[in-house]
Order: sequence, then structure tokens, then C-alpha cells
Amino acid sequence: ALLALSAFSPELEKEQLAFLTQLNPSGIIVVTEQRDISNSIHDIPGAQSIPTVVMGLNYASREYDVVSVDETYGIRALVEHLAKQGHRRIAFIGDALAQSRLHALRQALAQKDIALPEEYVATPDVRNEPCGYEGMKRLLARKAPPAAVVAGHDTIALGAYRAIAEAGLRVPEDISVIGFDDIDYAGMCVPGLTTIRQNIIEKGHEAARLMIDALNGKSSAGEKIIPMQLVERASVKRLTENAEVV
Repeated sequence: ALLALSAFSPELEKEQLAFLTQLNPSGIIVVTEQRDISNSIHDIPGAQSIPTVVMGLNYASREYDVVSVDETYGIRALVEHLAKQGHRRIAFIGDALAQSRLHALRQALAQKDIALPEEYVATPDVRNEPCGYEGMKRLLARKAPPAAVVAGHDTIALGAYRAIAEAGLRVPEDISVIGFDDIDYAGMCVPGLTTIRQNIIEKGHEAARLMIDALNGKSSAGEKIIPMQLVERASVKRLTENAEVV
């Protein structure tokens, strides 16, 4: 077994796929955040003949076996939870890889008649914890900061925690924060991060099963969607009536 890392860069993914193809492997499992990696595979001589399984998010193409998660469902669950806690002044912090989640968030909020103004969308040109830190600082500088923040990834939420603490504020007493992915640190930080869980272990098992089927000539170019679920911890405050009025 060989492992090639691309840091989710489309250009590097293509380079790594070309490198692996030259090694003539029995099969390739691709973990990508691209909506469709088919064009990259088509551009690589010999790559189309290698059994391929894609692990993605809301993946568009059905040319290959796909293990995916329903991000839209996860975002709806997140918004439902915030709305039940009385939140309407909701912001978003995300990087370039979280744009599909931002799109789903806009739709889910609109269904609740909740606006997401542009001044409540922070997309710094950095990733992970620095993205959350810089994005949260921008939101805190607003005349009317949000009451709740949706982070495109849990690592972004951790950066938001740091910026909130540096400002002398507290989660969730002053600002609620909710994440996405349920990484290990989500349950270890203080307070514990409420988030949307995608079961990485189940995704890996399913990708391996599909690859074994493909190697045995049973590939069907189908999709296996892994359920997502809300994990409620301690980072979202329940608001009293009119608590958000500025």
C-alpha cells in the first residue's frame, strides 16, 4: 500500500495521481474535496484503466464508486439546532474548501427566514486554526458582532475559540460556536464543541469494501452515503427571548 498526500490541492492531487498511475497499482482510493475529479483522471494516460474509489463530500460525478456524506443534511441539522436555541444573528467562518457548506448554510437559513449578510461571512485566505482566528477577529470588529458562529471545519472553530478568549469573551456565554466534522479535539476543548459528525472510520471501511468489490469485478459506479449527525456538547447557548436585540 502506498500513501500520497496532496493537502487537498487540485493541482497536487493530479500530480500524485499521475505518479501513482506510473507505479501500475491494483487500485487507487482518492480522498478529495473536489466536486469532480474525473477530468484529472481522464488527463492522465492509463489512469482510467485502474479501479478507483473516490471518498468525497457531495461528490458530483457517478463515473466511479463514491463514498460520500450528505453535507446539506448536516448543515440543516446544525441550523435547526441553532434556531431551536433562539439564534438568528448567525455568522460563518470558512476557507476555500468550505464553500459548499457555506452554500448549504445560506439555503438552510433562508428556509428559516434567517438572513446571512455578507458582513457575517468571513473567509480568510488561510486554512484551519489560523482561518478561524483571523475570521473571528473580523467578526468581533463588527458594530454588531454575531451571537453564533458556524465554522466550516472544527479546526476553524478552535481558532475562533482563541480569538474569542483573547477578546476577553467566553464561549458560549458571549458567543456560541458550532463546528463541522467532529475531530478528536472537538470533545477535548473547553467548552466541548457542538459539531456535525462525519464518521471517518465508516467512510474508510466502505471505501475499502468498494475497492475489494472493484478488484473482484463487481464495481457498479454507485454511491454510498454515510449519515451525518449532530453532536451536542457545550458551545451553544440557549438564548432568552429578545436576547439578540441590539
